[in-house]
Amino acid sequence: MFVCIDKITCARMYQRIMPRWQAKAAELRMAAVALNAEIGVMATGPEREAAQDRHARLCSQADWMDQTIIEIIISEAQNEVRDFKKWDFDIVPHRDRMKRGFETPDGKRVDVETRLRTGPSLPCRCGLRHVAHGVRRGVSVRVVHRQADEGHTLMQAIARANRVYPGKACGVIVDYTGC
Repeated sequence: MFVCIDKITCARMYQRIMPRWQAKAAELRMAAVALNAEIGVMATGPEREAAQDRHARLCSQADWMDQTIIEIIISEAQNEVRDFKKWDFDIVPHRDRMKRGFETPDGKRVDVETRLRTGPSLPCRCGLRHVAHGVRRGVSVRVVHRQADEGHTLMQAIARANRVYPGKACGVIVDYTGC
């Protein structure tokens, strides 16, 4: 979860994160392809098995990145289309997802707040399942691992990040005060 100071900053961070996210996923896929080619010429034995394990991890990481839903979650405002356009950002498809919700693997739609409250959605390397998303203040999200809060009390921050969820041992509080 990434918390921004305002809606425009949230949109601009999305614009910065997405190309890097996609590039990293492509990098992992290319590394997996290259490693697979090396495995093809290796003799059987422990070195080949280790390479196959690395290949499986690379593919798993790339799959996780491809499946992770990254979306901004912000409250609706008057004239937002015009305001976001000034920053070269089209809010319309994002607003549509915020209103229509996420599509589940079985083709059903689940509204954003329900999905954030109930999880699970996508597999994570840590063993949990969650949605990667922007922030919507006041929504209790049990699956959150890390949360950065500005303007909240310490107890609110601790309570939100440490929500109990199966397989989740704890949360991490990130504070950017003084940075």
